[in-house]
Amino acid sequence: MNFTGLLQRLPWRFNPYDPPSTIAAVMAGLVTGGIGVSLCLSFGVLIFSGPLTDFCQVGVTLALLSGCVASGAIAIASSNRVIAVPQETPAAILALLASLVVEDLPLDAPPPVLFINVAAAIATCTLLVGLGCWLLGKFRLGSVVRFVPYPVLGGFLAGTGWLLITGALQVIGVDLGEVAQWFSSDTPLWRAVPSAAFAIALLIASRRSSHWAILPGGILLGAIAFYGLLGGTGTSLEAARLGGWLLTVPDGGPLQISGLTPDTFGAIAWGNLFSHIDTLGTIVALSIIDLLLSVSSIELNLEGDLRIDQELKAVGLTNLLLAPIAGLPSYHDAALSALPERFGVNQRLVGFVVAAVFAVAMVASGSLVGLIPKPLIAGILIYLGLSFLWDWLVEGYREMPPSDYGVVWLILIAIASSGFLEGIGAGLLASVAIFAFRYSRVPVAKFTCTLLERPSDVERSAAEQRVLQRGGHRIFILELQGFIFFGTAYQVVSLVRQRLEGHPIEVVVLDFRMVNGLDSSALMSFVKLRRLAANNGFRLAFSQVRPADLARLQQRGCISDEDWVCRGFPELNRALEWCEDALLAEETLSLGNNHEETRELLRGGIGTDCVSLWEFLGEELRSRLMDYLQVVRLDYQELLFEQGDPPNGLYCLASGRVSVFLTLPDGSTKRLRKYTAGTILGELGLYQNAPRSASVVAECPTRLYYLSTQAFEQIEAESTVLASALHRYIVISIADRLRYRERELRLFWH
Repeated sequence: MNFTGLLQRLPWRFNPYDPPSTIAAVMAGLVTGGIGVSLCLSFGVLIFSGPLTDFCQVGVTLALLSGCVASGAIAIASSNRVIAVPQETPAAILALLASLVVEDLPLDAPPPVLFINVAAAIATCTLLVGLGCWLLGKFRLGSVVRFVPYPVLGGFLAGTGWLLITGALQVIGVDLGEVAQWFSSDTPLWRAVPSAAFAIALLIASRRSSHWAILPGGILLGAIAFYGLLGGTGTSLEAARLGGWLLTVPDGGPLQISGLTPDTFGAIAWGNLFSHIDTLGTIVALSIIDLLLSVSSIELNLEGDLRIDQELKAVGLTNLLLAPIAGLPSYHDAALSALPERFGVNQRLVGFVVAAVFAVAMVASGSLVGLIPKPLIAGILIYLGLSFLWDWLVEGYREMPPSDYGVVWLILIAIASSGFLEGIGAGLLASVAIFAFRYSRVPVAKFTCTLLERPSDVERSAAEQRVLQRGGHRIFILELQGFIFFGTAYQVVSLVRQRLEGHPIEVVVLDFRMVNGLDSSALMSFVKLRRLAANNGFRLAFSQVRPADLARLQQRGCISDEDWVCRGFPELNRALEWCEDALLAEETLSLGNNHEETRELLRGGIGTDCVSLWEFLGEELRSRLMDYLQVVRLDYQELLFEQGDPPNGLYCLASGRVSVFLTLPDGSTKRLRKYTAGTILGELGLYQNAPRSASVVAECPTRLYYLSTQAFEQIEAESTVLASALHRYIVISIADRLRYRERELRLFWH
């Protein structure tokens, strides 16, 4: 970001002559900042609870400092007006990580050592979040994390909700693991009742209405009710503090412990810290995913899109600033970012006001912490946890299929009973299994047909078409799709076996044009298919196989040009042409020495719809037509006409073959059609005064009859009967080709 761009984002850029807008922005910032401060207070208490209670005030200060830095930095660096604060998802897992770090230390470790190790864990986590976000933004990889399965994400967030609830109970001294104490006379379980009631009331209110005042109003009413109850019962602040209802400030005033310094590194048990790399990785991954979900939600509320890569880099740099002071991982908050819209404000000034609110709260935290009611903090955390559980266990029941919903429950149970690493493993394994099962039910063949429904792009004579119609049902075509693996590969073998039960098969054509890849089990299935072909006397034609997969199939002996069973082709039309040539050759051989019948069957008639032009015209008109035709001879690879040439008439192939090629903008060519003896081409040149749309090249020595435009006009002037017959035949020919293209489109969209 250049210096000019930075200046343009600073608050003094706002118009000083628009007081209503400025006042609205300040009011929105005060309300938004107040909610953010309440949340950060709860996060600080959550992380520094239990054996770290003595450092609660420092934890609150760090959380507020994180909010101050994050909201100000993101207000400058974001591509739009957003609010960034420490978030509940990493905070909940950080509380778990803090307890694990403390458990790893010796029982007699002094309190400052406990704090330094926990601060090192927080700083490391924030550093990794910053690096991860910045690298993803730098290399434009923000979309990578979107591949996390939706139910796995839901399970993680539901598990985060559970951690928030259990952490909230620990704040007020309740340990859910101590089941034996739940119903004892001295159990503190009843202390959770006010917090739970407050959280449930807040949840119900927030689900019934989306008004901005529900959360701050609920917190304010909760604080008033708490202190009203203290006043009504005559309980002093000191008595409430001794009774465990208020947060405790250590003797001697606030602890003056700053962020990490080189002098403190020697007291950090780095080995113990990095033994929890799984928890650190979970925090980083969930933070990035949560950030991207928040960005998507913010884009729905704000005018204009957020540039995801810039947002990732901005969050990365912000967290890199927070890491040295042991700040909490911070990033965009969708709810707080949407709040200023309720005030009719869309200015960056809101972010700077929020930062100022955090700064004031941080300065006052020394006297503020001792007045914070524990039930209120616990209630806020329980509310956040219940929100996660509601979204994924109640709303998810209506939105997700049963299998995905079951994965959410599986991950939640695994996290609650064993830990995040076990939950991650269980969720990913379950998601992979469900995906494999679902994908295996997707038909591996997009469509199946025979040569009758899907002929090649070769235009053949009427006699050859009759032969192909008689034998086309023996060519079985499968267009395969997707990634072929152990769950789908066997479908190919099953389809061929089913076809064999009721129909003879000459060739099975396997089109790989829409196949993304093969795994090892798929290769074994094609080996079985080759064995089935050899045992039953049919052949296999593989078309348009990716080079990597082609090499693997060749290595397994599934494709070989020297093998009579299997052959490979660059595209489907070449494979179908090979099948048609095989059927025609077989028909010729089956006629034996009956040369007259052979000539009658395969003579070069000019035909369409299994009727040659000669048959269509009859003997008299055929004789007249010959007077207007010219003989054209082409050698191998000689051009008949080139793409862009002016139209000059139609051609009738008497012998040989020609191919029609289209020259693409990049200079490459693509074969569109092939014509054999007995067919006509270039007929549109009689009607359109437009350049030739493609080039025609002879594939072998070829003889053609040429009917020029001038000769055709002469026929129209001298023989209306012959001209009418030619017109009708050309229309039938064009309609035939349109039917062919329509059939191709139907198969494509099947």
